[in-house]
Amino acid sequence: MESFFTRTPQATWPRPTGRLHIYAPVNAEVTAMAARYQGLLAARGLRELSRQPARWLHMSVEHLTRHLDELTPDQLETLTGELRARLATVPAFSLQVGPALVSAHSITLDAFPDQPWRQLRRAARSAAVASLGDDAVAQTSGPGQPHVTVSYCTGHVDIEPHLSALSALRVGRAELPVQAVHLAAVEQHVGSGTYTWTSVAQIPLMQT
Repeated sequence: MESFFTRTPQATWPRPTGRLHIYAPVNAEVTAMAARYQGLLAARGLRELSRQPARWLHMSVEHLTRHLDELTPDQLETLTGELRARLATVPAFSLQVGPALVSAHSITLDAFPDQPWRQLRRAARSAAVASLGDDAVAQTSGPGQPHVTVSYCTGHVDIEPHLSALSALRVGRAELPVQAVHLAAVEQHVGSGTYTWTSVAQIPLMQT
């Protein structure tokens, strides 16, 4: 594994504070699952695999190109209004989360099904573009699969000797209801390999 923060030139933010993202929060069941994997990483002495703090675990719906302090009050009101209007048409849904997947740069909890997640992402993206312009969504966002990152790699890690232990950690699956998202101001901490965030607005989905 190699550093998550040097994988592309854009991976480390020039301005690490206040970047706007749209996040779906996780519940206690998912947090407990993440803690088990993080505990295993710690027990095996993997120092260059970070531990994303429990209170800031999340599922990334969309990454925006704007920072909170770049928006006027009117622009922020327009953005939150568009999000509320468009996400009110997206029915709330549930995801099955787990087990862990190891990639070249991080360890994540898999989640499915994809279809309702993609509907949520389309609505969030359209709201951002409608309120802030075509360049409001980060190009690196891509199509995206639902996942929760529990660990970001901060340097070279030979993960091969640890794969069997990760696979042997039987955690089952956690059910995660997705009933709302947050417009979040996010801070990137490259040194610790973590992200923290503050909720700017909570946006409910359509309750069925």
